[in-house]
Amino acid sequence: MVDDYFVIDTDAHVEESEEVWEHVEKEFRDRRPVAVTLDNAPSLGNVNAFWLVDGRPTHRPIGKGANLTLTPLTMEAARAKEISLGSQSLLDIPARLSDMETLGLDVQVVFPSCFNRPMADDPRLETALHRAWNRWVIDTTRPASHRLKPISIMPLQEPEEAIREARWAKEHGAIGLGVYPMMGGRLLDDPAFEPFYATVNELDLPLCVHVGWYIPELTNLFDTVYMNVVFSIAIPSMLALGCLVKSGVFDRYPRLRAGLFEAGSTWVPYIVERLDLYYRAHGRQNWWRPSRLPSEYIAERRVYFTFEPDEGLLAPTIDRLGADLFMLSSDMPHAELRESAAHQVARRADLSAEVKRKVFSENAIRFFGPEILP
Repeated sequence: MVDDYFVIDTDAHVEESEEVWEHVEKEFRDRRPVAVTLDNAPSLGNVNAFWLVDGRPTHRPIGKGANLTLTPLTMEAARAKEISLGSQSLLDIPARLSDMETLGLDVQVVFPSCFNRPMADDPRLETALHRAWNRWVIDTTRPASHRLKPISIMPLQEPEEAIREARWAKEHGAIGLGVYPMMGGRLLDDPAFEPFYATVNELDLPLCVHVGWYIPELTNLFDTVYMNVVFSIAIPSMLALGCLVKSGVFDRYPRLRAGLFEAGSTWVPYIVERLDLYYRAHGRQNWWRPSRLPSEYIAERRVYFTFEPDEGLLAPTIDRLGADLFMLSSDMPHAELRESAAHQVARRADLSAEVKRKVFSENAIRFFGPEILP
């Protein structure tokens, strides 16, 4: 807790270790990721380890299309953090819970790190890796399931498999269904996903859209991680919001709700107003437009957002869109140093006590459901 506020961190992570891949099913066991560490590669800096999948490294910290994840934990960047490797990897659950106490976090929603970009070119192998991660994280967090709440990653590169995995996730206690703004080369409004959305509506689990490097045409424009973190990891979330409101899924599936995680919040008024602007303009010209004004979906709390704790325009953004839409994200234990997010938000004089209660816990309970509580 922080200042007597109950705090739910809706976007934390695990930095994966090799133990995750012990859950890969037999058919793909020989193709599971292998950790490779390079000790004499000064051009890589401290990002000197990779997962090797089918002979290809899973990230590239330099050059065109630069991107990274801070796994495997053999890399120097992981070992340089103040948070222990056992806490980062969830191999030491007491250490993770102790870190949460220090940071004032009562509950954490756990996302992967390794899937911030596709790991495998083969869709079947990628699906097998998603299934392995889902089973590993459920097993690993079970001793602390009152405080560590995992999502399950959905293999939308194979939509029929995603339906099966969503049902498995519901049965085994996942708190939400994780996807990225583009999967399998399809944006989120692709008709191939319609049966999946129907299943999500039936199961009444939230759709958790996390940032990631999933649009290669965008990522390959830049040759530094800096530019790709600023642009190609954030812009797809804007596209995801547009695709969801354009697709009409919120009209067809009344229990469907989506959250956009780790993209910040102050861009949302701009995109929503732009979507509304062209909704009206296309109506005057009798051109195609969504079935409803996009801002109506926002007003009805069909889409939620996480925010950066130090966003200068956070308070006016909340005033503009409403305090019921925003949730706390620490991103622990990633490199952006958001771990003190709860304390930073608690200290903000421009947010009222009522707003702080909403962003610390009330909105997360509404989005994820009562299962998020200890």
